[in-house]
Amino acid sequence: MLRPQFQRQGFMTPAFQLAIDFGLHTIGLNRVWAATSQGNERALKLLDRLHFVKVADRKDDTVEYELGI
Repeated sequence: MLRPQFQRQGFMTPAFQLAIDFGLHTIGLNRVWAATSQGNERALKLLDRLHFVKVADRKDDTVEYELGI
């Protein structure tokens, strides 16, 4: 989550890229997973930009994504 005063300033894409790189290359994660609500258009666009792939639609309006590596 990002505070409203910092939204739409381009912070999330590089922040996610750094977190993904750290997870995969520094601590050796095998999987990167994300979840958001189906109505969160900005989060869905971010995940798409970062090459996440939808893996599940949940009954509670949550969508799950996994990084396509």
